[in-house]
Amino acid sequence: MENNKYQLYLADLGYLIKEEAEELIKKKKEGVELSDYDMGYQMAVLNLISLIQDQAKLFEISLSEIHLDKIDPEKDL
Repeated sequence: MENNKYQLYLADLGYLIKEEAEELIKKKKEGVELSDYDMGYQMAVLNLISLIQDQAKLFEISLSEIHLDKIDPEKDL
């Protein structure tokens, strides 16, 4: 039961991070000019997603389980 709590936490966290990334991707596709702050935030999200994906792979956690399987930070952001 204890492991399930962490699994649910990671899945929810991944989903929330994915939502943030999707907002940035939407702005990029719409050609919205980003402020310096927003550009820094975009880089932070990119780095965070990359780090989480790399660690998930090392721990043999499926990216789809943490909702980060359809985001390619290098391409999308």
